[in-house]
Parts: sequence; C-alpha cells; structure tokens
Amino acid sequence: MKGIGSMGLLFETVKHRHETKRKLILGELLRKGITRSKSGQDLSELSYYELQDEEALHHVKLKE
Repeated sequence: MKGIGSMGLLFETVKHRHETKRKLILGELLRKGITRSKSGQDLSELSYYELQDEEALHHVKLKE
C-alpha cells in the first residue's frame, strides 16, 4: 500500500471490516429466509449500517 498514510490505512481497514461484516449479516439474514428490508428493499442493496438495523430487527446473531 505504497503512498497510503496512517489515516488512509485506517480508513481502508475499517472499510474492509465493514464489508466483511456486511457479508456475514447478509448471509445470516438470507439463511433465515429474509430477503427484503422492513421498507421492502432488497437486502443486497443495503449498506453495512442498514443491514445492522435489519439484523437487530430480526434478532440475528452472527456466528463469528
């Protein structure tokens, strides 16, 4: 990662973690048969934070 400062590296690390957790949350919701958000939007279109809301709404626990 040549040329990335410490803030850039931190940003990339957080971005990667959010994407990883987003995929885990999405997988758990899909395993429960949930394919749409409470507002009717396809889960695959939701951001990390929106999926966290759905996770809390449906009481999904991640297997980490």
